[in-house]
Amino acid sequence: MQDLDLRSAIRTTASITLVVIMAVMNAAASSAQEATGGAGVLNFGGIPWEQYVSQKRGTFFNMASLTSGTYSKKAALSLAEAAKLSYADGPTIDKQAREWGFSGAKFLNSGGTQAFIALSERVLLIAFRGTTDLADWIDNLTLTSTARPYGKIHTGFLGSFQRVEQNVRAAVAKAGNRVVWFTGHSLGGAIATATAAEMKDDLPRAGIVTFGQPQVGFGDLKTFVDDAFGGRYQRYVNANDPVASIPPWPWQHVNLLRHVGVRAGGDKGAAKGPTAMTPEEFEEFRREVRRLDTGLKRSGKSARNLKGLRLKGRVRWISDHYLDNYIAAIERHK
Repeated sequence: MQDLDLRSAIRTTASITLVVIMAVMNAAASSAQEATGGAGVLNFGGIPWEQYVSQKRGTFFNMASLTSGTYSKKAALSLAEAAKLSYADGPTIDKQAREWGFSGAKFLNSGGTQAFIALSERVLLIAFRGTTDLADWIDNLTLTSTARPYGKIHTGFLGSFQRVEQNVRAAVAKAGNRVVWFTGHSLGGAIATATAAEMKDDLPRAGIVTFGQPQVGFGDLKTFVDDAFGGRYQRYVNANDPVASIPPWPWQHVNLLRHVGVRAGGDKGAAKGPTAMTPEEFEEFRREVRRLDTGLKRSGKSARNLKGLRLKGRVRWISDHYLDNYIAAIERHK
């Protein structure tokens, strides 16, 4: 596959900025996040988070879209906004949730798993945060699975749910007649899927909508989730988002795909979303992520100032993973 210059691989300045942030976020930021209950996520490499995420937070959120429990484009946009909000700190999440019409939001932060639970008169919303260091997460992604009665699921994704399981189960138990929604972006989407599988019997009216989640398991898992949730589970993939193609085969996705932002020159097998990587492609992807990460750290500059850096393979589509790009693609999608 022909090398593409960084400028041609990433079309917008906003997307370029995000690639820098996702690549250079370091372990110090993650440690600060754990220690401060989420505040650390607001500072990537010493640069305020707000500079890299659209200030128009909540533009498409519509509480009424969530009250019926039925999937719709408006509901998807509302949940994408909630997934985006999950990357903020606890006080910011609570303030925004109240402005949206919730009574408040409880921020969860346990063993590296972050999420928030928001309650209104008719809706219970649980949003899981994705990784804040994409390069490190991809480089350290293991391929271990855990056998469950419903199939084999990624051990890490299951463990992330288990860290906040008590809080999530308590919230669902008190939901009453409220409609329950789970959402998440990237790793957060995978945790939402693990939650759905583990709590299937407790979720007769729940809806799940995820954005850019990785593949979660194999064996009977897909059939189990598909049969249990049907159209109540929707999985979004934007264009050629490479995160949706990992871990490699035989790992699988579950339930209904909604592929948005398709463009010319992308993955030729992407009629039903980006194709799953082979083990060999996955190792190449890891090497290219590592190379990009190293180049950005050495330069100390924004990606817009880097010259001569070339990307190959699926790394060149990394900006498709940016949640703001998901929101824009969903909004445009018919």
